[in-house]
Amino acid sequence: GRAAKDCGHLAQHHRGDGVGRRGRGLHLGRGRTRGRNLADAYVFSVAFPAPMLGRDFFLFYATGYLPFMLFLDVVNKVGTAVRFSRPLLAYPAVTLMDALIARWVLNVGTHLVVFVLVMTGIEVARDTGAIYAAPAILNALAMAAALAAGIGLLNAWLIARLPVLERFWGMVTRPLFVVSGVFFTYESLPPVLRDIAWYNPLMHITAAMRSGAYPGYDATFVSAPFVYGVALACGVTGLMLIYTAERDIIHG
Repeated sequence: GRAAKDCGHLAQHHRGDGVGRRGRGLHLGRGRTRGRNLADAYVFSVAFPAPMLGRDFFLFYATGYLPFMLFLDVVNKVGTAVRFSRPLLAYPAVTLMDALIARWVLNVGTHLVVFVLVMTGIEVARDTGAIYAAPAILNALAMAAALAAGIGLLNAWLIARLPVLERFWGMVTRPLFVVSGVFFTYESLPPVLRDIAWYNPLMHITAAMRSGAYPGYDATFVSAPFVYGVALACGVTGLMLIYTAERDIIHG
C-alpha cells in the first residue's frame, strides 16, 4: 500500500545519506569505530585467552557485542528519526510513523547482515567448536530489535521535545556496554548483583544469544516475556505521546 511505498522511499533516503555529501565522513567514522572494536576484541582475547564460555574469545565477544550494538544503534537511529527526516515530513504524503518505521527497518536489516557476515567470518577463520541453535539466536535478535523499537519510539518523542536529551542518552548508555553481559555471563556475578542485573533487558538478550551458540549453556534466567513486555510498554507509551503531539513534533 501507500504506507509501504512511503517507508520504502524513506529507507532509500536514509540509506542514501551514507553515500551522499556526508557519506565519506559517516563511513570513516563507522570504520574507525569498528576498527577500535576489533582492536578491543584482540586485546581482550590476549588478556583473557580462556573465555567464560567455549574456547574462542572472539565468538564469546561477538555473541554479546553484536546484539548489544543492534539494540543501541537502532535505538539511536529511531530516536533521531524526527530530526533526520524533518525535510521530508513537510510533504503531506509522508507521516511521522513512515519515518520511524523506515529508520527501524533499514537499520535492523543492516545489523542482521552484519551479524551474518561477522559470525560467518569467525567460523571460517577460527576453530570455535560452536554448535548453533537457530531458534535461540533468532529469539535474541528479535528481542534486541523489539526493545530497540520500543525505547526508540519513546526516545523519538523525548528528543523531539527536548533535544538536549540526545546527549544525555548518549552518556547514560555508555555504562550499558559494561553491565549488559558483553564481557561476562550472568551466572558469573555474585548473587546480589545477579538480582539487580536481571532487570537489565540487555542481559537477557546477550544470554539468549549465547545459549544459541553454546549448547552447554542453559540460560534459565532469560525471560523473553520480560524483554518483550518492556519493549511493548515503552513502544505504546512512545506512540501515544507521539500521536498526541505529532504536529508540534514535526514542525519543531
